[in-house]
Amino acid sequence: EKLIVNTINSGVKYAVVSITDITNGKKKAIPTIHPIIDQQRNTFIPHVTAILAGTTIDILNGDEELHTVHTRTIKNQPFNLGTTYKQRISKTFEYPEIIKLTCDIHKKSYAWIAVLDNPYFDITDKNGYFEICDIPPGTYKFQVWHEELGKLEKEVKINPKEISNIEFIYSQY
Repeated sequence: EKLIVNTINSGVKYAVVSITDITNGKKKAIPTIHPIIDQQRNTFIPHVTAILAGTTIDILNGDEELHTVHTRTIKNQPFNLGTTYKQRISKTFEYPEIIKLTCDIHKKSYAWIAVLDNPYFDITDKNGYFEICDIPPGTYKFQVWHEELGKLEKEVKINPKEISNIEFIYSQY
């Protein structure tokens, strides 16, 4: 699932779009219902998850076989745990960073968690579209991250009561 490109509009799936320099607006509300990443058919689902720093994620093993959940982190506490069928691991990620999850048993099984420091983010859909709501008027730095294509940044002015269309173009296309 490294690079999924829509053949009609060249939109890229699984890119994390976020505002990196916003200090006002929505409160940092940690969800009470934990996001879930499930290992099914030797694959982490979803492939990319974006969360607010301080959020707890539940990682499940939906396969009737042994898996591992191994994180590569810089700021958060790393872990490498074996999981059996229907086992749930709950982990809280306190600090913003991009984290890779792997299964040491199934080498092609991996996923990403983007831990972000504010609630203004989204993940692009199969058409490359995203929506970030309730942004206060102002000029902000938007960033897009994709596991294969890397990071892009763009400064965007958000006007009151207007919908802003923001397009990121990777030079590979």
